[in-house]
Amino acid sequence: MTPDNAPITIPASGGTFTYDVAVKNYETTAQNFDGWIDILLPDSSVFGPVILRTGLQLAASGTIIRNDLSQTIPAAAPAGTYIMRAHTGVYPNDTGSLSTFTFEKSAATAQNSQLGTRSSKLELTRHSSLRSLRTPSIPQRLSATSCEGRVS
Repeated sequence: MTPDNAPITIPASGGTFTYDVAVKNYETTAQNFDGWIDILLPDSSVFGPVILRTGLQLAASGTIIRNDLSQTIPAAAPAGTYIMRAHTGVYPNDTGSLSTFTFEKSAATAQNSQLGTRSSKLELTRHSSLRSLRTPSIPQRLSATSCEGRVS
């Protein structure tokens, strides 16, 4: 698995990056396996799989290549170092091979935090006559975009 345009730094406002995946069978017989991609978050919890393909078969000496897969990281995702992980094996607990790369999610700057506080105050003021405050929907910490390529 190889990221395009490394090193990857996602701004505090969120963003999308692309990457390529290649799976090669070095055996002289066909191999059956599952393939999945997940993300290790800065707090060491696992998000995903963001892609899961089960029941795959790869011919002897065969290769599967998928280019330009994409992943979106929303603004609500915490700042820190993430590890994108591609597994082959038997999902979910038996990883036969693993390929990884890291990316960074930037923290909000002091200026961005201050602006966020001001807009919250404006929101409270605007809705104060309603006697209730509507909570905006909170996006998922991470979300996978639809992938044109497939691992299978």
